[in-house]
Amino acid sequence: MTTPYPRSVNFYETDAMGEMIWDKLDYALLPIDGDTNMDPVQASICAARIGARHSTPIHTRPGVLFDMEMARKFDIPSRLILRPGEEIDLVAG
Repeated sequence: MTTPYPRSVNFYETDAMGEMIWDKLDYALLPIDGDTNMDPVQASICAARIGARHSTPIHTRPGVLFDMEMARKFDIPSRLILRPGEEIDLVAG
């Protein structure tokens, strides 16, 4: 799959977000480590723009499987935190 956007685009802060179709998105997985990805604040902005029914923080800290403190900083009403090994059934809205 190819994309018209360069890999270095920060979608949370660009007009490119408006060009993408987010209609009826049920789940969004957003990296929040702040190292090579968005930080929790940036990812929260991105999640708000996407508007998915459920937004899950992933890649919470480099070199660590999961960091609950970082996951809690992902502050969006649609936040769905999944701990390692935890499973959910994906259900379309």
